Amino acid sequence: MDFPDEIMVDILRRLPVKSLVRFRCVSKSWRCLISDPTFVRTHLEFHMGHIYFGTASRIALSREADTLLSLWPHENGGDDGDGHGEGFAVTEELDLDLLKNSHYHIKGHCDGLLCLLVNSRGLEGRRLVVYNPSIREHRILPLPPYFFDTWELVGMGYDPSIDDYKIVSIQSILIENYLGIGRVPPISAVGCCKSLRVIPRVEIYTLKSKSNSWRSLPQEDAPPFGTRIMFEAAANAHGGLYWLCLDQAAVLRHVILRFDLVEEKFRMVPLPPPLPDESYSGIAWLGSLKDSLSVICSQNAIVSHIHIWSTKDDKTWTKLITFPMLRGPETAYFFSRYVPFCYTKSGALLMYIRGEEVGFVMYEPRENRFRKLTVRGAEEDIHQTLYCESLVSPNCWNADEDEAIAGRNEQ
Repeated sequence: MDFPDEIMVDILRRLPVKSLVRFRCVSKSWRCLISDPTFVRTHLEFHMGHIYFGTASRIALSREADTLLSLWPHENGGDDGDGHGEGFAVTEELDLDLLKNSHYHIKGHCDGLLCLLVNSRGLEGRRLVVYNPSIREHRILPLPPYFFDTWELVGMGYDPSIDDYKIVSIQSILIENYLGIGRVPPISAVGCCKSLRVIPRVEIYTLKSKSNSWRSLPQEDAPPFGTRIMFEAAANAHGGLYWLCLDQAAVLRHVILRFDLVEEKFRMVPLPPPLPDESYSGIAWLGSLKDSLSVICSQNAIVSHIHIWSTKDDKTWTKLITFPMLRGPETAYFFSRYVPFCYTKSGALLMYIRGEEVGFVMYEPRENRFRKLTVRGAEEDIHQTLYCESLVSPNCWNADEDEAIAGRNEQ
């Protein structure tokens, strides 16, 4: 029995990525439908509204000179919907040969795509890779100009105005090196970075572009300071990339820098207002929760609870959740040890608490308690990155160049 195309699309868009990857082998027409960019976007948007840990989202676990792992709750031990699961998760090794025996870092992520910097043979072996672990496809990108000689930050996001993904590289070139390549630094750039003797430079790569090259943002549109005072991880929320930066005008204070992926402009985002009986000393964590920019503010006084603030418009901040601070020799007063990731179906908040004996925990708001999430098979992970499962291919817009610039690991 043949179904109309619209009914078939409505059925298939509800299925998980793992099933759809298998279904591509059913027939040529199914493969074309499942690989079609319109269906890929339809499937992604449907599941983005139902992302919870264990449904459409996973956590990538990076390890020092070892393979990349993917974490999800065990079917008999994760969040069972009422918050009373046994509380353990399992890992799966992601088969990407480029990472074997190499040092690597996840520099950015968006819609299931991970942007990795792989260093296999010193500086000469550096490679920038866009990888979708759900469909086992990757693509090697050219490095931005002067990438070896700079302090660089990399972020990745989606630009809906052109239906494309952008990788943004922010570099800080030493003034001496800038002059060495025969260029005179703009007066505005020297003025804002003179104390650090660096010039900010921004390069942008779009996956859709057939030129397979980076383009430079005009110097007047570069950020107002260099990357040495910017923290590495970029948050991706409602059309922008956000970096946490040190405030050059005040010691131990922070500012939030936003890069608009459509307009390609930088601007500052105001911090949440302090509570009447509290004062903030800076931002301890910046990320995305429920598709909104979210932060944890450090406080000058010893407190018993931690507040997560959230904004959807970069102007109005609301308190998203409050949870008690764990007591112990390592977790009592260090706000930066708390790293939230996402919510579960039951409304529990999954987070990672840095420390020798803590790790992944789930906070149950209804019961006001923490539940430890035991991870099996990942005793020595060094970095955790939340990503969603998707069909988005790093090669889908450049099919003619796949053989030259991309690779595929078949399941």
